[in-house]
Amino acid sequence: MNNNNEKKARAPGVPQMRLTLRSAALILAVLVGLGLVFLCVGILLLAENERDRQSSAIQGLINTVERTAEVAMFLQDSQLAAEVVAGLEQNSSVLAVIMRDDQGQVIAGSAPAVPGQVKAAGAVLRAINSPFTPEETIGSVELTPDLGQLELQVINRIRPAILFFLIFLVVTGATLLVVLYRQVTRPIQTISRRLHRVDVTGGEHIAIPRHHESNEIGTLVGDVNRIIDRMVALVATERDLRLQREREEARFRAIFDNAGSPIFLAHPNGALKSFNLAFARTLALDSTAEASGQFGSLYRLLGDSGEAMRELVDAVISSGRTQSAELEVDLPTGKRWYQVLVNPVSDDEVQGIANDITEHKLAQEDAEKNATTDSLTGIGNRLAFDRRLAAMFESGRRRTDSDIALMMLDLDHFKELNDTHGHQAGDQALIQVAERLQRLLRSSDCLARLGGDEFAIILDGSTDDRALEAIADKIIASLNHPLRLADGARGKVGVSIGIAVHNRDEEEAAALVKRADAAMYEAKAAGRNTWRRATS
Repeated sequence: MNNNNEKKARAPGVPQMRLTLRSAALILAVLVGLGLVFLCVGILLLAENERDRQSSAIQGLINTVERTAEVAMFLQDSQLAAEVVAGLEQNSSVLAVIMRDDQGQVIAGSAPAVPGQVKAAGAVLRAINSPFTPEETIGSVELTPDLGQLELQVINRIRPAILFFLIFLVVTGATLLVVLYRQVTRPIQTISRRLHRVDVTGGEHIAIPRHHESNEIGTLVGDVNRIIDRMVALVATERDLRLQREREEARFRAIFDNAGSPIFLAHPNGALKSFNLAFARTLALDSTAEASGQFGSLYRLLGDSGEAMRELVDAVISSGRTQSAELEVDLPTGKRWYQVLVNPVSDDEVQGIANDITEHKLAQEDAEKNATTDSLTGIGNRLAFDRRLAAMFESGRRRTDSDIALMMLDLDHFKELNDTHGHQAGDQALIQVAERLQRLLRSSDCLARLGGDEFAIILDGSTDDRALEAIADKIIASLNHPLRLADGARGKVGVSIGIAVHNRDEEEAAALVKRADAAMYEAKAAGRNTWRRATS
């Protein structure tokens, strides 16, 4: 446990010899393997050479006593032969000597006689010739060498070679350790320690170790310095980019927070992730709180418009493109209209910006209302009538259960009232007529003044004959009551009504208007203050 702690606590760059020892061990293993091969071959050669030398020495030994042995054998002098044997045995390499005559009888010897002419193992047998007749063999000398002594001499001969080899290994191993340490390990350790202290951000370089300027270590240090230069450049670039991004984020945040239009970031499920001050003010939110933790869904905040916003966000996610829509939102400050633009940011985030178009919408509605409203009576004008009738015809094409009834009204005796009491009184009469007609109709019906004293009524779904006749009778009765004029006088008008019900064969609204108009003129021709129904 302590050893492990010591290893963990060891400071970076502490000199270690693992690389040197591994390299030296590997090289020594190779050298030992090769050395053993050559040593074995050398030992075999030395041993063979030593044996040859010893064999030659034994032959030379026999040569030295050969003349004496010839005389002793010729004279059959056992004493002289014994001296020859004793002289040979004085050599440490000779184990035994036997001299035999030409009949195989032992004349002298230091070992038991071997029957017949059988040669002892390893023995050297030399024939003895007559000193006077060299061609005549008169006996033999059998010399048995001391094999143990001979092997000991061989070992003594090759022992220095083995010792030299061991010394060579020790010296070579130590030299390798020193060379590897000085030339490889120590420079690498120096570079490692320097790397742990180098200030990379400041572009500090590592000095090349002495005597290594032009070798691989010098090249390595040069490469490291070039990497440091590239890292310095990358760090500087990254720092500049980070500063630039921080400035851009600060600028964007300032724009985001100070924008007059509400801006928000939300998950497609409606969870708010971020919003600006304008968004918080618009929805009366706490701008300092975390949106995702307290405000829940954007759709819930928008109330009745939440579903429309959900559909808009779904369209953005499915198409992957920017989408926009107009939303009417009920806010604590009242109803407002917004043009909402939603952009896809990622698969789980959308960005929206809402521009308040309430004033434009109100102005548009006012313009629309002015364009479709009779300025005198406040009811619809001819444009409103044409649009409503065209819309009902379009709806009738899609629905077979929808019918349209049209009444064309023209006031009777209005010209006399206008001529008698003046145009101002005529205008008051028209206003009162419009008010009385509105009281008789439903909110779904359309009342319009087409011009002058001519009015039109579109009855949605009222095509029953009796119902239409009852409405017409009520209108006639209502307008038969005297009208109050400005000068305190009373005026009286009547009304002629033409009624037409939409015929399924009619393709255009103008045909229905034409038939209702014709029926109205029929009512006038019938004595006025009555109604007539158009034929199909």
